[in-house]
Amino acid sequence: MNRIPIESSVIIFDDHKMFSNTLSVFLERMQLFVRVHVANNEQEVVSLFSRLGNSERIYFFLDYQIGEKHSMHLLNEAKYITRKIKTIIISSVENPLIINSILAYSPSAIISKASGTEIITECLKTIESGKTYLCPVIEKYIENGKTKSITANVFSKRELEILQYFANGLSISETAGTVNLSKFTIINHRSNMMRKTGTKSIVDLLAYCRRYGLI
Repeated sequence: MNRIPIESSVIIFDDHKMFSNTLSVFLERMQLFVRVHVANNEQEVVSLFSRLGNSERIYFFLDYQIGEKHSMHLLNEAKYITRKIKTIIISSVENPLIINSILAYSPSAIISKASGTEIITECLKTIESGKTYLCPVIEKYIENGKTKSITANVFSKRELEILQYFANGLSISETAGTVNLSKFTIINHRSNMMRKTGTKSIVDLLAYCRRYGLI
């Protein structure tokens, strides 16, 4: 496979300990990384990134679903701390809308939770060549979604961010202040999301997004 930079570490965050421990053992046996860290909570993830900083390349294996919520905000936090990052999203979702929403965050790869060691090896090889990797299972879900025209409804990264603030109960004014945008811009984003989902109110929009696991 393409050469992994010598000073490279791994951070794994998955709320299924058996999976994260198994992945950790496999990556350690590859002998490609200086260290392999397993984080048990969000605070540990942020602490690890802050400690490692930009001193080395980090391969971040992140479970999309942590508890009842998605974890994409951690991807943004990690990228804010360091630019030396390759993010591999681990997902068990089958809905093309959610998968395309994950892609809006520009991860290095998305792999199924059912992926074996050969898929993980191929994933690392592909992202080291500068390409985005989607495992065969994820590609199949996306192709199935195209036949149903679901992919046309994908939200942008900014829309997903604003959507999360709405889900947390923030008003248009509060959201605008939080993301440093005008209220008009927030209203425009809300209208675009409602158009994409065919909903007529913010209540319907949030209900739609909860049904598809976007919030």
